[in-house]
Amino acid sequence: MKKFIIGVVTGIFLMACFAWISNFMGISLIKGKEIVLPSNQHNQLENKLKDLTQIIEKKEDEHKTQKESLDQIKKDLNSYAKVVSTVVQGEVFPFEIISDTSEETIVFSPNYIREVPENTDLQKLYLIRLTNELAAVKGAKITFWSNKDDALLYSTGDKETNGTEGWVGQNSKFGTMLKVGDSVYLWHHLGVHEKDSVTFGIYQIKE
Repeated sequence: MKKFIIGVVTGIFLMACFAWISNFMGISLIKGKEIVLPSNQHNQLENKLKDLTQIIEKKEDEHKTQKESLDQIKKDLNSYAKVVSTVVQGEVFPFEIISDTSEETIVFSPNYIREVPENTDLQKLYLIRLTNELAAVKGAKITFWSNKDDALLYSTGDKETNGTEGWVGQNSKFGTMLKVGDSVYLWHHLGVHEKDSVTFGIYQIKE
């Protein structure tokens, strides 16, 4: 009986030793080799990495675009603030009355620049300021010009037409004011066929 128990214990011990040795050898073999993932799993990881890279690059581009847009907005605001300050609080704008009859008064103003600023509201502000500076004139209609030669040519009536476009020189006419009874109308011109009504203070919309 005693020999049987010793035999059983010895067998269990040997089995435990064998299991430990097998496990140790397995770990050693794994450590000594590179783990190779299945090809489909490897492709999935590569695709995820590409997707993440594209997302990061897109976010970086969006951030760059937003920064450039913000910088431009700040630049425009500074420019507009400067123009508003000049128009509202600046010196009296120079102008010259080319012709003044009961039918029409023609005014030349050298400070009007069509391209600067691009915001037409500020250009309209310039026009309003200019109309307020005019002394009493005869014309029921007043036209404002940024080019003196065009204004002089218009005043003489000696102008050539250019088909359906009319007289090209009228591109330098940037404003028209019309008095009809007690009503006053004001338009801002961007070209021969393009004009906007100015509705501020005494100026009304002509139907």
